[in-house]
Amino acid sequence: MIAARLRIANQSHLSPQDLDRLESRLRRYLERAGSDGKFWVDDGERAVDLLRGAGQAALNSAGLSAIDIDLIVYVGVGRPWLEPAMANLVQAELGAARATGFDVLDGCLGWLRGVQLVRSMFASAGYRRALVVSCECGLDVFGRWQFETVEAIEPYLATFTIGEAATATVLTDEAPADDFYFRFANYGEQTHLCMIPLPHADQYASRDMLAALATGKFYARSEELLRFSIERIVEIFEGDARLHSQQYDLLVGHAASERASQLARERLGLPERIYFPTHAAYGNTVASSLPLGLSLAIQQGRLRRGDKVIIVGGASGISVGVASFTF
Repeated sequence: MIAARLRIANQSHLSPQDLDRLESRLRRYLERAGSDGKFWVDDGERAVDLLRGAGQAALNSAGLSAIDIDLIVYVGVGRPWLEPAMANLVQAELGAARATGFDVLDGCLGWLRGVQLVRSMFASAGYRRALVVSCECGLDVFGRWQFETVEAIEPYLATFTIGEAATATVLTDEAPADDFYFRFANYGEQTHLCMIPLPHADQYASRDMLAALATGKFYARSEELLRFSIERIVEIFEGDARLHSQQYDLLVGHAASERASQLARERLGLPERIYFPTHAAYGNTVASSLPLGLSLAIQQGRLRRGDKVIIVGGASGISVGVASFTF
């Protein structure tokens, strides 16, 4: 379906031969990334329906009602506006009248950042129950489908791996403070490798950085981005005795591509039996990928209470993160 849509979008200005080359380039990329499928919001369904459903399902699973929530943190890239904070929409849709909230934006690492913030706010601000929400739906509007040449598709190939998902995670102050461990690092000089530029981006970034980029369209220099991120994740892991000295029951990574996730696992020296993949079936679900992996692992009996979990991920920025916790 993706290939057919790509051909239709470009058939008015590309020759049949170039259309074949364009489709071939897309198919090679998806095969190399390990993308077999992904999900979209269904006809007649709206992103807010998934957001509300994910939030209610998380509350039901935790045996809580919306009124029990003190804090809402929205961590997704998907949003209908730049302001106000999406946490306000979550509060209204769920009826969480007692909750305050805000947004965290760190690309595909948003969920992990949100969890870290919530854990620290339990200790510093007296909150007891929080909801961390992402809704990576409607991102198709940031996709680019028309290309003047076959070569012009290269920095936009990652667009075609994006899948839609909504997640919600309930956190409480009951877990010991030292049960969660986080390590993050940022490399701002690599900002140019992945972004969705806004119309006034040239007020902040150089024209060299923005040259030939389509305003409002997601692009990523995937090979450079993933290679750099994996190297930095390995550095963090190997340089931290607390991380590399433990035995883990489950590994979940941000699923930018299946190939990259497997390579990261191998470089970290972690056994394949603990790895839980999501990219092949769901695509790159952005900030939803980490909680999606945990949720599916629970459903499939791969994650049980008391299991030791390690999470690794990279995001535009470049941001990288590694975390461990006991479920």
